[in-house]
Amino acid sequence: MAHLLHKKNIIKGLWITLGLGTLSFILYLILLVFFDNINTLFNITAHTEIIKFQTVNKPISRYNLNNASIHVTDNYNFKNIYNSFNGSLEINKNVKVEIERISQGNIIFLLESDNGTSIGNLYNSSNENIYAAKDYMLIEIKKVDSLLNNGISIVFPLSGYVELGKSVDVEILNETNPVVRTGDITMTGYSNFGSGQYFEAGNKKLYLGDCLEFENKDAIGFVAVNDSPALQVAYRIEANEAIIRKPGPKGKNSGYRISASVYDKFINDRFFQGLSMIFATLLVITSLTDFTLNIIKRKKR
Repeated sequence: MAHLLHKKNIIKGLWITLGLGTLSFILYLILLVFFDNINTLFNITAHTEIIKFQTVNKPISRYNLNNASIHVTDNYNFKNIYNSFNGSLEINKNVKVEIERISQGNIIFLLESDNGTSIGNLYNSSNENIYAAKDYMLIEIKKVDSLLNNGISIVFPLSGYVELGKSVDVEILNETNPVVRTGDITMTGYSNFGSGQYFEAGNKKLYLGDCLEFENKDAIGFVAVNDSPALQVAYRIEANEAIIRKPGPKGKNSGYRISASVYDKFINDRFFQGLSMIFATLLVITSLTDFTLNIIKRKKR
């Protein structure tokens, strides 16, 4: 009798433990759903004809320029100051940069400062500061294939607020409409609640004419030009969400938003998986013990 009472106490203790574990598990889920702030690390690679960004801080690296034609504004007049320029460009902060290349054509840079401050400085091949640019500059790098065939690397740093793609609304005569060709977005989630570990949050594809935007989040990466047409870009950014806008007119609420979700954390977070395993194991042990004791009790009858 005492032996049977002891087993009943064991079962009772297991059920109490299971109940407390269930309550803790449910409380954890509630806190996770309503109070956890999940950030997303976006890794983007894309094949595009245009990339735009605005520098937040002064970039560490300069832009190497080879065989470049450089145009500026001077007293509201547009003029060419260099042909076949070889050197580098140092860009200041708060400068809007647009890089464009259609197919196998020339590389076009458009740099502009909203507040009228200098966009940066030009350095020659001897590393001498030879020109302080004003608030506008247009750079065209010609004979790109020749540069590549001579083993010259064409890679440009990318940092700041990035916008990938361009809206294609109306085709205008003698003007180009550069677009995104393809792209891949890999998302990794991170939350401050629980384990604090990164977890996989899925992938998204970019298609012809898509635009990818973030709300004032600083990115870092690079733009590469190689034997493929247009531009190859790769950058990463940590943000709450991203916005993908499809081709056509774009309003304030157009497009759809992507990010890591609580569901992704449930499925892929190791800490949550560990809690789930412990909870499931405890449930199985309690159920099996209870089942076994009930069988023993019936046999004794």
